[in-house]
Amino acid sequence: MYTLYFILNLIFLGILVPLYYKDISKNKGLRITIWYIVLTVIPCIISLLVIEKGTYISEQKKFGFLNGATTLYIVYIVLLYLGIKVGYHSLFNRIKYSYSNRPINKNLLMKMVIVGINSALVLLYINYLLSPKPYINSGISRFNYWENSTFPFLNSIFGSVSGFMAFSFGYLFLLDKKKKHLISFFLYFLYLILAGNKFSALIIALFLFSIPKLIFIDSLLLILKRNSMKIFIITVIFISLIYYNYSIFNPYSYAGYNSVSDAIIQRISIQGHVFWGSLNNLNVGLTKFTFEEIIYGMRTLMVMLSFYPENHVLYYYNQGSATFTLGYPSILNVGVLFPLGLIINFFVGIFYGMLIKVATFTIFRGRIILAIIAIQLISWMNYMLTMAKFEKLLGLQFWTIVLILMFGLLLSGKNKSDFNEV
Repeated sequence: MYTLYFILNLIFLGILVPLYYKDISKNKGLRITIWYIVLTVIPCIISLLVIEKGTYISEQKKFGFLNGATTLYIVYIVLLYLGIKVGYHSLFNRIKYSYSNRPINKNLLMKMVIVGINSALVLLYINYLLSPKPYINSGISRFNYWENSTFPFLNSIFGSVSGFMAFSFGYLFLLDKKKKHLISFFLYFLYLILAGNKFSALIIALFLFSIPKLIFIDSLLLILKRNSMKIFIITVIFISLIYYNYSIFNPYSYAGYNSVSDAIIQRISIQGHVFWGSLNNLNVGLTKFTFEEIIYGMRTLMVMLSFYPENHVLYYYNQGSATFTLGYPSILNVGVLFPLGLIINFFVGIFYGMLIKVATFTIFRGRIILAIIAIQLISWMNYMLTMAKFEKLLGLQFWTIVLILMFGLLLSGKNKSDFNEV
């Protein structure tokens, strides 16, 4: 039964992947979705296939079984992407992009951004030098670095990863090809490592740096060919770092995964366990959860699915030292009447697609500050889609920045001819 199920899902993916590649080759802005596809969707599909074969889920202390989670997750992603396409093509639909090799260069604005971004980087390093440090001071890790730092308020301004900085350095390098932007990005990347950030944050930084180049190049195959050796070297380095990290501390030894390779496989295989578990609790939240509990999706799912006592789970959740992944769309399975969650997922995609269109428009028009804002909003959207922390999406900070972005677009497009030039 599982073999047939596995083959059918592979056929399904075999049809979808070429269609996706064709679409992002034609619509360059949609290449931004590669970020979410590579970091979240692909690992979770692999994980769900492994779980449904019967692997042990250490977080839930049970063995997986076939429940259709992989197929349903793929359906969710297809509907999300269709929503993204609708949102992307509905905004500025009459504006035709002129796909040149580089965006418009505005020297004064560039200088302001260069000063601002590098000043932010200097502040992050000053805070790091004056604060207790991961790897050096006992009890300090990426989870509690900011709350123990000298200037914790910087976290509310820049965020724990400050991903907009990586995008800014990539955009600036595309504009003038000066090595100083590469040096700045290297210093930013080094800061992430020093601050205790690990693989996901580093991969996100690399992708954000690459976004401007990614959406300006005509052929994706060409960029892969030109950078194949760099991609290979980065992949080898990351695999080596992962192996080294697990050789120092194996978090799954208690479950019998004593070798490093077994621990890594276990880590990969449980990426999608929240979605799998949510399907076993389909619609239970309709009578069990309040609206607030659904909004705080990941917290609710962790309490429901973890074998640990609730107070234990909440302690580590609030500390930020332990969390699951794939809270979205899992929370829709639990807290929304099925299949209404699929429809909600489609509309989430529409909003996501609008943000991507705004980011693409501002990048191509050389409106670098608005582009940075749009990319930061997309970063938060990706975080929400992974962690189901809807309280972030519904928060005042998010919508204040959305309004600032809309106001900036209105000002930048006040001349009709300006829009027609695009």
